This record gives sequence, structure tokens and C-alpha cells, in this order.
Amino acid sequence: MSAYRSVELISNSSGKRANLPARFIAEGSYFELPGETGGSQRLYLQAEACRNSSDAYCQRSYAITGDLDVFQTRLKCYAEVRNDSTTGYAGQALQGLCQDPHSRSYSFTISR
Repeated sequence: MSAYRSVELISNSSGKRANLPARFIAEGSYFELPGETGGSQRLYLQAEACRNSSDAYCQRSYAITGDLDVFQTRLKCYAEVRNDSTTGYAGQALQGLCQDPHSRSYSFTISR
């Protein structure tokens, strides 16, 4: 995940874009991004399925989730991360959706 360094957000209604630098912090399993008013904000990588399963055949899946302050509003974001044993997510951009408090949607892409 440390190869991913950029988050692009696009308003699906207006087309407005924001590009934010990102840094993956492996010890905490999160992406750190700059905040609009200084400081930092985070998108967390967490196990979604098979979190506490001892079944070796359970296909673990992951999600990137978190809240971002962008476009002068608070966005709740979610992206599924494939866990394909043959290709994984190597070389792929990670895509997801965000939603503001008024249910407007935003696309987001985490890329290298």
C-alpha cells in the first residue's frame, strides 16, 4: 500500500476536483492526508470479512474507510480492496465513493 501516494476526489454533480497527497502509515494501517485547515486526516485500511476467523480458507477482504474534509464539507468515504491471490491490487488504482451529509456523491481514486 505504501506505493499509493495520491487521492483524487471528484464531485459527481459538478465535476469539481481535488488532488491530495497521501502517505500510507503501515504501523497504523491508514493513509494520512493533509486537512483543508491544516493538520491531517486519515483513511483507514481494515479487514471487512474474516476479521477474526481461524478458517484458513476464508477469503479475507479489506476496505478503506474514513471521513475527509474536502470541498468545504465532510465526506464519508468507502473503497473495497480486492484480495486476489494471483494479482492482488498491484498496479491498480483503488476506487471508491464518498457521500456528503446531503447525500451528494463523490468518486475517489487512490493511485500511485
